[in-house]
Amino acid sequence: KWKYDTGAATVLGGKASTSDAQTDGPLATAVFKNANSLEYYHFHFVIGTDGGNSIHTYNPGTGVVQRLAGTNTAQGLRDGLASSALFTNPRYISIDHNTGHAYIADRSAGIRRICNAVSLKDNPC
Repeated sequence: KWKYDTGAATVLGGKASTSDAQTDGPLATAVFKNANSLEYYHFHFVIGTDGGNSIHTYNPGTGVVQRLAGTNTAQGLRDGLASSALFTNPRYISIDHNTGHAYIADRSAGIRRICNAVSLKDNPC
């Protein structure tokens, strides 16, 4: 978090990881490998990319971070349901607010899509 008037920067949540470990759970204790990009969806939750090969969601109502797609143990270029898809280095994310689809710039694989990502379910396209 950055305060414009004072120029002060503070950690809003999560911890950095020096290993491949990523941990879901409450925002204050969640662990990220290389958080890159965040996208808000109608102020209900946030979806973010982690260079550790995964996509995470954060629900401000519950305060919980959970993995939406990818893993922290394997990288690759596998399409399929979000729970089994693999990413190489997801960097940026954009959400189509009309469809709920998320588009991810995967550094080594071009543009990837998670269909209806905002439902937080494994949805085929």
